[in-house]
Amino acid sequence: MILFNLLKNFLIFLGIFVLVYLYFHTKPLIYLFTRFGIQNLKKKYNAKWALITGGSHGIGLEIAKILAQQGINLFLLSSTQEKLDKACVDLKKVNPKIQVRVIQLDLTSSSENIEKVLEEVVGEQEIELMFSNAGAGIFGKFEEESFEAIEKFLHLNLQSHVKMTHWFLKRCSPQKEKEKEKEKEKGKGKEKGKQKRALVFTSSCLAYFALPFASSLYHSSKAFLTIFGGSLYSRVKDKGVDILTVHPGIVNTGFAKVDGKSVHDLPKGQEPDIVAKIIVNAVGKFSQIQTSHMGVLMVTMRNLFSTNTISQFGLKIYRKQQKKLLQKKDN
Repeated sequence: MILFNLLKNFLIFLGIFVLVYLYFHTKPLIYLFTRFGIQNLKKKYNAKWALITGGSHGIGLEIAKILAQQGINLFLLSSTQEKLDKACVDLKKVNPKIQVRVIQLDLTSSSENIEKVLEEVVGEQEIELMFSNAGAGIFGKFEEESFEAIEKFLHLNLQSHVKMTHWFLKRCSPQKEKEKEKEKEKGKGKEKGKQKRALVFTSSCLAYFALPFASSLYHSSKAFLTIFGGSLYSRVKDKGVDILTVHPGIVNTGFAKVDGKSVHDLPKGQEPDIVAKIIVNAVGKFSQIQTSHMGVLMVTMRNLFSTNTISQFGLKIYRKQQKKLLQKKDN
């Protein structure tokens, strides 16, 4: 019995030590990932055009700025025309030589025909890079949310990614590749290899298991995106499409604000420009990445503990949160 207790205490101590070590030591390593320069995606993919959803602000806009510096033309997709216009001006300041085209589209609406709108705006223009970055949070209790709000959330966080991906991968069909190869061979000699492309999904470090830090729907939607990206990776890699699924932690983008008011008291997170640099550097090198120490902690916990243990842990946190809320109401 004494031996068992000693072993148990040792394992607990070891687990705590590993978590603390990762917390304090992975953050600098992640930042170092961007310190040796930024990967040139224009050169790597012979990229002329990129499409970024949620490209008018936050991580999407910071990715757009990096691509603009590299001379890649941009399609920016967002629901707010005013933000798109401002982003367009900002990107032209970064590189006046690039083209920036905006697509105002509400991805929360089921009535929007995403593929039709994209075909009308993009036309026959080849897109080598797509960043499926649009997303939102839903922070209320599941049973208290209106189903209309839930439907909009699911359209944005799930269906829009699936539709955009379907549209993008259809354009990378073998037949289209053959036609392009014939065009290249005229007067240029035979090109080595096929045209490579990249598709990046913005998931979340909360995708790995459900804890009461956001809502049940948010965790679930990000879990879907992680599995979706992972399953596509092996299917399209040999067709010349690199898939990357990104798992940011807390990012200072105003994500947890509704009508300018904070929904959750979140600790200060990473700046979106740092996250964007990590993402650009990871394209074509990994299938999935964490962009913060918080994400590394989440994955470590998921590997160390069973799903049941994590669920029980989540229950304790939730009960504490509810107690605090009751105390605030009483005061």
